[in-house]
Amino acid sequence: MKRPGGITFVSILSWLNGLLIIGFAVFFLSSDDVGNDQWIGIAEIVIGLLYFVSGYGLWKLKNWGLGLALLLQIFSIALSIYDIHPGFIGGLLILSYLAFSPTVKKAFSSN
Repeated sequence: MKRPGGITFVSILSWLNGLLIIGFAVFFLSSDDVGNDQWIGIAEIVIGLLYFVSGYGLWKLKNWGLGLALLLQIFSIALSIYDIHPGFIGGLLILSYLAFSPTVKKAFSSN
């Protein structure tokens, strides 16, 4: 099946989000304060890489990519539950699309 435009869009957003997160990680890792900043930087590198992997899985219409993307969206929403901002709303929209769209279900059911 041809990849739907919405999935293409979400996979590109995943790659951009991964790039942004890794950029912040470099900032934390370059800090002179050894301690929490270093651990935050390492955790952000891992999360950024997971966004890259989920974007690839979505791009290739792999079921594990969909599952990883759903988990990352839930994690992102949970972290920002007290800080409702455009990223929070965007996360809810992406989660809703990936979890409930008939187009997404059809695209991933053929794999």
